[in-house]
Amino acid sequence: MANKTRQKIQKLKKKKVWPSILFMLIFLMLFAFLVILGIEIAIHYLINGKLEEFSKETAAVQTVIDSHIDEGEHIETIVRKMQQESDDFIELYVLNKEGQELISTGKSKPDFGRVIHYEGDRMYVLVADSNMKIDSEKHISQIVGMSLPELLTTPFEERPDAFSKELWMRQPIIHQEYWLRLPMQHTCYQVYAKCALTVSRQAMMTMELGGLFVLFLLLMPLIYLLVNLISTVRMQRQLTQILYMDPVTGGHNWYYFNSKVGYQLSCRSAARRSYALVDLHMMHYQNYCACYGTAEGENLLEAINEFLSTRLARREYYARHEGADFAMLFECPSEEDCTRRLRTLMAELPGLKPDKLAHFRAGVYMIDPAEQPDRFRIATRKHVDVDQMYSYAMAARTTASGQNRTQISYFNQLLLEQQNWERWVEDEIDTALISDEFKVYLQPKYNPTNNRLVGAEALVRWISPERGMITPNRFIPIFEANGGIMKLDDYMISHVAKLQAQWSIEGRKTVPISVNVSRVHFSVDNLAEHIRELVDAYGPKHDLIELEVTESAFFDDKNSLIQTVEQLKAYGFAVSMDDFGAGYSSLNSLKDIRLDVLKLDGEFFRGDDSQGRGRIVVQEAVMLARALNMRVVAEGIEEKEQADFLASIGCDMIQGYYYARPMPVDEFVELMERDA
Repeated sequence: MANKTRQKIQKLKKKKVWPSILFMLIFLMLFAFLVILGIEIAIHYLINGKLEEFSKETAAVQTVIDSHIDEGEHIETIVRKMQQESDDFIELYVLNKEGQELISTGKSKPDFGRVIHYEGDRMYVLVADSNMKIDSEKHISQIVGMSLPELLTTPFEERPDAFSKELWMRQPIIHQEYWLRLPMQHTCYQVYAKCALTVSRQAMMTMELGGLFVLFLLLMPLIYLLVNLISTVRMQRQLTQILYMDPVTGGHNWYYFNSKVGYQLSCRSAARRSYALVDLHMMHYQNYCACYGTAEGENLLEAINEFLSTRLARREYYARHEGADFAMLFECPSEEDCTRRLRTLMAELPGLKPDKLAHFRAGVYMIDPAEQPDRFRIATRKHVDVDQMYSYAMAARTTASGQNRTQISYFNQLLLEQQNWERWVEDEIDTALISDEFKVYLQPKYNPTNNRLVGAEALVRWISPERGMITPNRFIPIFEANGGIMKLDDYMISHVAKLQAQWSIEGRKTVPISVNVSRVHFSVDNLAEHIRELVDAYGPKHDLIELEVTESAFFDDKNSLIQTVEQLKAYGFAVSMDDFGAGYSSLNSLKDIRLDVLKLDGEFFRGDDSQGRGRIVVQEAVMLARALNMRVVAEGIEEKEQADFLASIGCDMIQGYYYARPMPVDEFVELMERDA
């Protein structure tokens, strides 16, 4: 579940942020391309427009010269005549076919080493020793007799009459002279006309304003995308903070801790360091809340959260896991260092609420430095499973024992083996049930008066092909914890019913066999009907099946238990109370529930009873059972003296090593035949 939640958070981040970032990058590239393209087009349009303007002026000169040459006039005469007739005649430079100068109407000449452009028959050549002039101040000062700074600081009413806004706008800011070769029809002459590329302030400002307008249009969606991206990132951060916030303490939750610790332990910079993953548990938190109120309990958890935030260093993390458990990651070079830190921390914790009792335990899983693969590669931790490591820390914490209320326990190899064993049992239960790896063993019950076989108890043994014989104490507690015990109950009831039916068909002697029904099973609705269906599937008599209920089951839902027992008795099954006296016996249960058999726990017969107090209790229990019309079974009997005493006080049945150990079904059948 935690992994799925983390994956959803990561997917949410990627879905929200990366498309916006990608789209913005694409738009930025497009924006840059359009700006560059716009500048190129604007410059090309402006310059080509000016060149075309001068080309039209020189075309008339070219036409006149060609027409007069056709009439037989000499080109020098033609040029001189045109120069005399016009006060504003353009400068010309004429060469003959061999490249020798014929006519020059101006002082400057073309620099044929600086040809800048060809266009058909036209050739653009820069003027020798000329440079592009970009200086509006010079032109203005020549006109108005003032420098540009003086002009800008002079009020309008005091400025010279020669200056006006229109004049200022027409001033050139770019001026470049060049020679244009005219495409003459008579190729025996090369005619060059002097031109000038001049860009006024008005033209440049018009182009700039147009560019700014286009830039503004392009910037609007860019700004929108940027604002949207920032909003998305902020929303993601806020959403992540909410997802990583613990609702009780207001601090970090387990998803935050898992993510940060997993990243930290996987970093190369942390590979050579030792860490301790700690499960800090407040003992009896539910009792604390019952005494002081739930709100006060949550206030304490919030105080613990703030306390831890001031005690952990940089790159050390903490978070509330669940209930009153806090997970912490320490950087600790050794167990001794970790113990010292934890003892200091846990000694200060009760001071958060000095007027209230609070005790803590801690389980620790030490994380060793990553092993160096070789001297050429950097060590890293691979496959970091924070959930698994924290479960190890919790397992270590649950094993803490002793007189001190504040305890620290470390996860070790024995705990790891126990964890692996529990996992193997949980994984194999279904396969073992299907494969009939669970075998029914029967321990006989004898009448102590005549030593006759009068019954048996069905016990389970797990014979695994992989691990051999497995005793009940190694797997029953695990089944009770994970709910698998109900499957095992059904398995045993069905197999005992099958045995009883088979023996009846074969004409063998039959005795009642008791089968344990776990207390967990009594939480199931219609349990009596369920058991009847299991037994009736094979068809033995119901009085051959006795159902044992542990004494602890009588402290759960008593009304439901009474109804189930009454229904089982109505179906003809015998019901017994198992382990009577093992816990806190409730005589009220004997009063309210009509049971058939009372089974005395074997602890009554163990230990020193030199004063005879145990015998008095057993004798009174037998008398009480008889008064309630109940039969009595004493289990755990190992000595003849115990059997003789039970016979003398009227105990109905004895079960224990004194008579027989639990045995396979085949051996029990032989025992029944000998006793028949």
